[in-house]
Amino acid sequence: MQRISKLGGLVSIPVSSLKRSLAFYGDKLGFSLQLRDDRLGWAELKIDSGAVRIGLAEVQEVKRGGPVLVIEVEDIEAAIGALSELKVDASEITNVREIARVATLEDPDRHLLMLRQSF
Repeated sequence: MQRISKLGGLVSIPVSSLKRSLAFYGDKLGFSLQLRDDRLGWAELKIDSGAVRIGLAEVQEVKRGGPVLVIEVEDIEAAIGALSELKVDASEITNVREIARVATLEDPDRHLLMLRQSF
C-alpha cells in the first residue's frame, strides 16, 4: 500500500439544496467558491489558508451523522459573535483539557460542524 504523503483533498457533504448550502458555507462561514455545476448538483469551496476543500453534493435524501467538519479559528468568541450577527446559532464554548476550545453549530441540513480554537 502506498503511504499518504500529505493530508488535503476534498470532504463531500450531502445537501438538500445546493443554493441554500452555498449561501451558508460561502456567505456565513467564508468559504470561497471554486467550482459549481448545477447540472450535477455539485460545488466545491475552500478557505484560502486551508488544504482541504469541501464539496457540496445535492442529493434527494440527506442523512445526518457521520464525520464532523472542524473549522479552525483564531478567536472563537469573535467567530461566534460574527456568526450570531448572521443569525447562525452556536453552542456554548467548551474547554477540552489543554488542547482546544470548541463550540458546535449546524448547517442548513443539520450536519454538525465544530469551531475549534487551539490553545
